[in-house]
Amino acid sequence: MTAGITFITDQLRLPLARHLGRALQSLADAGWLLDPQHIAGRVKVGTPTIYWSEPFQNVAAFGLFEAPSLDEAHQGITRLQEAGWGQTFERTQWIVGPRDLPPSLGEGPFDQGLGFLALWDWNDAWHAASASERAAYDLDCDVAFEYDVELGCDIFGRFDTSATSDWDHAALWEVPDLRTMTEAMHGHEIQDDFMFTTSHHLIGRPIALSRLEERLS
Repeated sequence: MTAGITFITDQLRLPLARHLGRALQSLADAGWLLDPQHIAGRVKVGTPTIYWSEPFQNVAAFGLFEAPSLDEAHQGITRLQEAGWGQTFERTQWIVGPRDLPPSLGEGPFDQGLGFLALWDWNDAWHAASASERAAYDLDCDVAFEYDVELGCDIFGRFDTSATSDWDHAALWEVPDLRTMTEAMHGHEIQDDFMFTTSHHLIGRPIALSRLEERLS
């Protein structure tokens, strides 16, 4: 079973650590997917990608990699730290978990798109709900997700992160623009998606990690 490695970083330090690119290439050679468009199956080889979020929020960047297994995910994180990831980003929250839903793809990739990271917990109302109430809620959420795809949004699947973090699930979207993202969230509100969850959302622009210095200079 593959594993998602969601990461949220703070305090970028340039230049990038010298050996970081080599470590990422080694992980790619071992079967890691380092670009959401590679995860989606649109490209055969993906460039390691992050979502630069500092213009929008008080974190530097976030992203999603996918490893062949949970063990390889944790081993790879250690390898990245040893290669200088911690020299490039002062703090990183790693959120690891097995995939439990496949991608649902819209119209990406987008020239000026945005990444939208969603982390959520089931709240007290969900834990108190009956099986039939949860089933009805799931159907309502399916309607919201289908609407996202109709709007053109890419959803790169969902990962169960309950065993390794304070969040129950993590998922990454790519959307064409802020207007589309706002409309998609309006659709989720109509379907009462947030009735049973406590959520945390981040947005950022996709940037190839190798071009980070060039884009931010």
